[in-house]
Amino acid sequence: MGENSLALIQYLSSEGSPLSTLTEGYAPPTTVFFAHVGRTFFMYSFATAKIIYAVLFAVSFGLVRLTFVDPAPALKKRNGFWKEQIKGGVAVSAGMLGTIVVPNVVALLMKYGLKKGMSWFNGPLVPIGLYGPAAVLG
Repeated sequence: MGENSLALIQYLSSEGSPLSTLTEGYAPPTTVFFAHVGRTFFMYSFATAKIIYAVLFAVSFGLVRLTFVDPAPALKKRNGFWKEQIKGGVAVSAGMLGTIVVPNVVALLMKYGLKKGMSWFNGPLVPIGLYGPAAVLG
């Protein structure tokens, strides 16, 4: 830990440090860093990211629209594509809320109940093991 901190301090206090450029004001970031759990790491520009995300959204929406089948065609009440999307959006929102609430309850239990508030910081896979099941439960 000390060697990493020393190397960081030496770099930030050197001539090539980017700290001196921070006085010129805020500049929005231009690079996207994507790290997968493990050793996989990608770096690409914001322009590339916008293209990738727009294409992914368009393809996803097209796939959902093309594969939509009315879930109960025999019933007199037909919901249609948009009503089904709204129902799905409500279900996803409730799931997201549960995924936020339940892991935070686990975090509070770890901090105040077990007095191990920072145990998730042991390694890169520990948060998945600790908070993953809680997120799925939520």
